Amino acid sequence: MERIDYNLKGKKKKNNLKNLLRLMAFFCIITLIYWVSNLYLKIEQIKITGNHNIKTEFIEEKLSYLKDKNILTIRPKLIEKSLINSLPFKEVKVSLKLPNTVIVKVTERDVKAAIPFNTDFLLLDAYGNVIKIDSDIKNYSVPIITGIAIKQAEIGKMPIIQDEQTVYTNTLYVLNEILPILNQIAEIHVEKGNDGTDFYIYTIDGIKICFNQNRLKPENLTMIANILEDIRKNNRGKGEIDLNQDIPVFRPY
Repeated sequence: MERIDYNLKGKKKKNNLKNLLRLMAFFCIITLIYWVSNLYLKIEQIKITGNHNIKTEFIEEKLSYLKDKNILTIRPKLIEKSLINSLPFKEVKVSLKLPNTVIVKVTERDVKAAIPFNTDFLLLDAYGNVIKIDSDIKNYSVPIITGIAIKQAEIGKMPIIQDEQTVYTNTLYVLNEILPILNQIAEIHVEKGNDGTDFYIYTIDGIKICFNQNRLKPENLTMIANILEDIRKNNRGKGEIDLNQDIPVFRPY
């Protein structure tokens, strides 16, 4: 008959008990760490820097879901992507400062134009998104877009137009085409015609540029900077540049 080694059997029981105790201790430690981290690593402060036109309170509202979350669970890249997609920012950098602070550094897109809205002005970026709503735009050297009635506006989004939205889209195309001379432009007036959108652009020194969106040759619009330079260089004075022709025509007043 095979002899049973009770000493070996007892050792196995002790080892099993030790392993069980180690496992319980491990789970206790993990639970304690989780509890302590949730208690002491809750996000209590969000610091925002770099914003000038978009109010801090507005950005904080977008990030309110972070409050009381464990800072160790935060993924900065996701926050950066979310802010760039929802607000007119050129760049966003998010960093974490233990134990409970999130630091958000933003770079806003540049204001390219303003458009009247009720008693205020919408300040727009090159994509047509609203950067800011302000009643005073004297500190912004940007052209004013007139002739477009705004129905609704929200920061970070394109405004909703009372007329056809395509009129606004056409205006954005023109705005981006004349970016190199934007500092010379005082007003971009837009009118919906029977044959597309009519544009009347006024320079600061009183030169009028007119064309119809459907009759315009794209290369004529890219020639504007050179045409204006030639007019000023030769002291031709004020007048109107007609871009609807095969070759741009300047008619002095």
